[in-house]
Amino acid sequence: MNRIDHSRKFAGVAILLFAACNAQMLVEEEPADEPWAGNAADCPATPVEGTVCTVAEGQVCALDYEDMYNAGYRSRSLCGCFEASSSERRWYCYMGESGPGECPATEPSNGASCYGHYGTSCAYPERSYCTCSGEDGVWSCEEQGRDDLTAPPSSVPEGKAITALSDEERAEWCDWYTTTFNGPGYPEPADSVVDSRGFTVNTGCNLGGAFPCQAMVPPVSSAYCEANLRLSSCEAPIAELSDCLVTVMDSCWPSPHGCARFLERPGCSGTIVVSYDGTSGATGAGGTGAGGTGGSVPGGTTGGTNGGPSDVRDSCSIRVR
Repeated sequence: MNRIDHSRKFAGVAILLFAACNAQMLVEEEPADEPWAGNAADCPATPVEGTVCTVAEGQVCALDYEDMYNAGYRSRSLCGCFEASSSERRWYCYMGESGPGECPATEPSNGASCYGHYGTSCAYPERSYCTCSGEDGVWSCEEQGRDDLTAPPSSVPEGKAITALSDEERAEWCDWYTTTFNGPGYPEPADSVVDSRGFTVNTGCNLGGAFPCQAMVPPVSSAYCEANLRLSSCEAPIAELSDCLVTVMDSCWPSPHGCARFLERPGCSGTIVVSYDGTSGATGAGGTGAGGTGGSVPGGTTGGTNGGPSDVRDSCSIRVR
């Protein structure tokens, strides 16, 4: 995408960290969503990042205001009302733009004339980004995020508890997990090194730090994925894990709820997805592992028992043995 000077585009924190794996994403063209036509009547007037919201879950508002750092510039933030816990929703401002040009009130059509807006870049709900180049004189609009994500396998009942999955259901879900992580057509991750306590090490990590995520996902083979699910004590329905996984993999975009409701359940952090708050290490699979110290990703450590030697592992580790 073309960008103007003195403009900025931001999104909720979603960092790809690969220590031992370079995953690739396959991007395919898909029809764009219907253009955004304007805010709902109950949208707030100013940015509200992190505050409690009472509008419908998933409602997105485009908030325009004067840029406090650049005189004469206008800023726009896209903010959505998403789950921060199973009992509370908060505003999450995940994307935006600042520049000297005024954005059209409604989303322009891709390829429409942008005369009068040359050099302007505009964000529109839900995740559309439009730029106007004086060189070609038309709007270029693109949907952000991954467009190669598929639904979890229908053969695995979405309401079934993770602890109740059959071997066949675990295998089918884990085949979907590896495709979701790497993208369709790419080989699944190889079996990683496993330490003496049964935790994966040096896998790398896909991390989302914004509150709809606050989670990490390591790339592991389908066999290790199945082993992790088999060891887990997490009684959440598999749909909540699928939701959290896709949310992390799609730049912290809730799919549809995000990770909070899954990760707040006892024993669920470490079941494929590991909780992350940016300040502390991770918890182990099924609630059985110790948290890493130091809060780095990777590089958290777990101390040995009874003063024994420590195993050093990623804070993104999950238990597979």
